[in-house]
Amino acid sequence: MLICPGARLSIDMLDEDVAAKAPAFERLLVQQALGLVDTFPGNDIDRAANALLGIVSKDPQARALVDRRIEQALAAQKRQALVAIRMLGTWADGVGATPAAARQRISRLTAEVRDDLKVGAARLAGLHRGLSSFATTPPPDAVHDPGKVITEYMRGTGYGADDIARAKRIFADLGRRINEPSELADPDVQEKLVAVLDGLPVKDWPAGSAVYDQLVHWNERRPVATPETETWG
Repeated sequence: MLICPGARLSIDMLDEDVAAKAPAFERLLVQQALGLVDTFPGNDIDRAANALLGIVSKDPQARALVDRRIEQALAAQKRQALVAIRMLGTWADGVGATPAAARQRISRLTAEVRDDLKVGAARLAGLHRGLSSFATTPPPDAVHDPGKVITEYMRGTGYGADDIARAKRIFADLGRRINEPSELADPDVQEKLVAVLDGLPVKDWPAGSAVYDQLVHWNERRPVATPETETWG
């Protein structure tokens, strides 16, 4: 499932230095945390990148794990590539050997990734100065109503009227507080919504990331913000 609760728990544990004195266990947590590469390039990727930065800077084996996963994601030229680019962008904003290496990798990426991925990277360039080399690509319009974007995708890909109506209700609930009744509290509903997000085309990934970030908050029972505050726009 795209929510990847195990990966998020691993990031929490790395953040708290739970395994700081146990390198083998720490590497296991790093490996689990890299499951986030298979999700969306949303706001939580920055937190994951920051949690990993200190570890890869001191542990060559952990660095090799992370580098290999990032290169696999970039080579796939799919949504995972944009997640990897956002992670590199987070590192590139810093100071030190790892941020410098990230900036070098980004400079080569501008000639390697597909044009549609460059559009997504251009939007990310507004969040991370380390991705400024992508800023020459005009970003798409800001996403002000991600729910509408996704229901339009559903309408064009064979989803039935009942599914679309339910999706509209769900998107209306995304900004509610977690103590209010909502279908989003149902794990089955969360899984079906994730399945829709997983099928989105490249052009709709900004909308998918906005909804995905909110869905993660619901899954973890944390306070949520309205989708319109998503930083891709």
